[in-house]
Amino acid sequence: MAPIVRAHHEKWDGSGYPYGLRGEEIPIGARILAAVDCLDALASDRQYRRALGLDEALNEVETLAGKSFHPRVVAVMKRHFVELERLAQATPKAAIKLPAGLRIETGSAPPAAPANGHNFLFSIAAEVCPAW
Repeated sequence: MAPIVRAHHEKWDGSGYPYGLRGEEIPIGARILAAVDCLDALASDRQYRRALGLDEALNEVETLAGKSFHPRVVAVMKRHFVELERLAQATPKAAIKLPAGLRIETGSAPPAAPANGHNFLFSIAAEVCPAW
């Protein structure tokens, strides 16, 4: 997860940070997280502004496809956002507590695919990069 989180402020056109990665240099998970995070931020109330409607927020993200976000990630998100939002709203909001002794090792990678087969990161990545 660390490489994904670290690179989620990179932009498709190379103008992001911290490394100035561009296009396919950005890990696919970071490309997905960047677009989804922006959509969530726009569609959520903030102290300084009211949330945009989901359609309006998605239109805003769509204007940044090819600049800030991978165009295919945005296209896949647009095709599935109603279904994904419905699933997100239906998911119970359980408190997540990390174990006190949790240790993260640098360089460890996630499994190639989830055990239960139900992971939206892999689903979106599969549509964006069909060769997977």
